[in-house]
Amino acid sequence: MNVQIKEPALPVAGRICAVITGAVLFLSGMLKLMDPLGAGLIVQDYFKFFHLAFLPDFASKWLGFVLAFLETSLGACLIGGIYRKIIRILTSALLAFFTLITLILLIFNPEMDCGCFGEAIHLTHLQTFVKNIILCLLAFAAFRSSGTGKNNKKTYIKTLVVMASCLLFAVYSQVRLPLMDFTDFAPGAELIAAQKNISPNPGDEVCFIYEKNGQKGVFTLSNLPDSTWTFVSSGSVELRSDDMGQSFPVLSIRNSEGIYLDSLAAQGKVLLVSAYAPGDFSSKKWAQIGAAMGMAEARGITSLLILPESGQSGEGLEEHTVISDIKTIMTLNRSNGGFTYLSDGEIIRKWASGQSLTEKSFDEILNENPTELMLDKSTKDRLTFQAVLLYAFLVLLFV
Repeated sequence: MNVQIKEPALPVAGRICAVITGAVLFLSGMLKLMDPLGAGLIVQDYFKFFHLAFLPDFASKWLGFVLAFLETSLGACLIGGIYRKIIRILTSALLAFFTLITLILLIFNPEMDCGCFGEAIHLTHLQTFVKNIILCLLAFAAFRSSGTGKNNKKTYIKTLVVMASCLLFAVYSQVRLPLMDFTDFAPGAELIAAQKNISPNPGDEVCFIYEKNGQKGVFTLSNLPDSTWTFVSSGSVELRSDDMGQSFPVLSIRNSEGIYLDSLAAQGKVLLVSAYAPGDFSSKKWAQIGAAMGMAEARGITSLLILPESGQSGEGLEEHTVISDIKTIMTLNRSNGGFTYLSDGEIIRKWASGQSLTEKSFDEILNENPTELMLDKSTKDRLTFQAVLLYAFLVLLFV
């Protein structure tokens, strides 16, 4: 009598666990590769927390890139089904490292975001720690049932193709802007100076701006947030009841005398030039910026060059220069020397430093409806990023 013994379901369950773990790592890495400057800023926050702020800026940028690409590569290998010994060791080590870091954050509860998914998803320290514990359990289940068999050559090739594609995507993101902008100053956001009538009249409501997990909210004295929010600034503002607790991007710009000029960026058509590291500009680059600002001014577009406190503008641009803190400049536009176009305080379009603005560009801006211009570009970029992710998952799982 022949007795048939069923194959255990563990290998199938393990494969599912591997795909889930790989998908989380892959998405997390891709979101940071899409925004390399943002990834570097996240690492800088960790450096400050661990008292390593003395390390140079390039260290945070490179470490942010290395960790992001490592996450993406390990995620691709897990999804593709490559269970080589080195992948198990690296994945286990990376997850253990992340879990330890998030445990420290959970214990000391600093005012910072974990940055697990870049700017796209903000988690509390407890949520981040629990997420990493779940990933560790999923990885354990995947590796326990992965077996010792060898993968065929096709599996290795398709995984390497996806990894190479991700590297090209990272290079593209380095020279251009993130395809999807998850910052406060994303296209479609309206500056708080455009939404409110700021006035020193005694009858106006005193408001307080607080920040939490990268988001800013407006509150009154009778409606203050809890201690998890960080105070940013205050002012006398006419508030509507439906504005309480809402998130508004706050662009604080001032002149060399310390007078705040936020309203300049919130009235009419405005072109902002972000220069968080103006010392890196050549004379040719300053000439290009000056030419673009000149073309904007000739068409009635107010042009402002935003520099950090110690920055120096190019010759002839002093009257257009305003000052802001360096993190705000980086958040407004990730590209050093990048352009941001606003219409009545609403952010419409952004360009990277390497994208030249011509007379034709300005004519198209002025002839199109601002909202349609913003939606058209944002939709195309979002669909492009989604197509990149879809391509990667299809190749790894089905090709």
